[in-house]
Amino acid sequence: MAMLWDMVLFAIFALSIIFVATVAVFSTYRQARKKGYQPPAASAFVVAGFAVGIAGIIALNPANTGSMLVFLSRFFWIPVLFSSAAMFLLVLIFPHRQTRRFGERHVRFPFRRVGQALMALAVLVPLVIAWMVYVVHRAAPRSFPSAVSLGCMFALAGRYLIRRERTVHTPPMDEALEEGQRLPVLYLRAFNQESQFFIMGTKERYGRWAKSFHAAISKSDQKIGLTLEEYLGKDLSRSIGPFVALGSPEDYLAPPGALRIYAKDDEWKEKFETLAQKAAAIIVEVSKSDNLRWEFEHLRDEGLQEKLFILTRPSMEGSRFAWAFWGVLWRLKGIRTMTWREFSSDLAKLGYKISFADPGHGVVLGFDSEGDAFVLTTQAN
Repeated sequence: MAMLWDMVLFAIFALSIIFVATVAVFSTYRQARKKGYQPPAASAFVVAGFAVGIAGIIALNPANTGSMLVFLSRFFWIPVLFSSAAMFLLVLIFPHRQTRRFGERHVRFPFRRVGQALMALAVLVPLVIAWMVYVVHRAAPRSFPSAVSLGCMFALAGRYLIRRERTVHTPPMDEALEEGQRLPVLYLRAFNQESQFFIMGTKERYGRWAKSFHAAISKSDQKIGLTLEEYLGKDLSRSIGPFVALGSPEDYLAPPGALRIYAKDDEWKEKFETLAQKAAAIIVEVSKSDNLRWEFEHLRDEGLQEKLFILTRPSMEGSRFAWAFWGVLWRLKGIRTMTWREFSSDLAKLGYKISFADPGHGVVLGFDSEGDAFVLTTQAN
């Protein structure tokens, strides 16, 4: 009975550590981005916080113990609490910066070189510690597992940066639109929801469309998520025309998927009107924002709703736990999933006529010349 109680306490303790660490990381990153810091700098807040936590545990030099709970407390809870406090103070102290940038993205951060340097450190650090432990006997044997863990962290970070560098260089939209004179497919969404997954399943099934780092390091039987851009972008570009979108002025890099144009605040409506008139089709997810509302209203006023297609997420069957997990993380990032009731109600106020309740998963809706919605397909995947 005592062993069972210890196992329950261990599970509670371990999960609480993971939860607090996750909340601290996501909250810090979100607040840093809201204050105007681009992803490399916002990530540096998190790294600096963890560095403080690790330094704190080294400074305290806690003695090892046979009790698992005391061990977790001294070697995990204390660093997490130190790290969380450091992250909070860093975000609080640093000043606000300008978040909005317009025009083509020119990134100066050397993703590939830094990634290669981290990959080199991933090999060098364990080798140096192994030499100090087993050759010159200047370090304790227990230092080697820590060095290997640190090397794995460097390797993952290096792989992420090298992979991210591949998305830096994308062709200008004007060049893509002129190529072959094919009509584009315009992608609409709320900027703050574009990172949400559209579909989720095993890497074995969906890996060939995935571009995220999480998908890259996942095993074939693990669940991965794909945004609508990742999942449908290439097929839409190949079968219809260039997949394009207006970009968020707060983007550091253009996300993988649709080609972006970053228009100024006083130009984006004009750019949207041009793209909407030219588009062969306009694809939208169930989402909500003031700008998206204006876009829907403009399409209805100009009689362009027949180009508009609304896509709902495919079935969640078999992935409900994964959806719930990511839903919590999105809420921590300040992203709320839009319900069909809210979405259809907003459209009705703009002159769209949707005479049915939630159509379910995997549905494609179109609109006729009068703005009446109709179902093109259901249970699509």
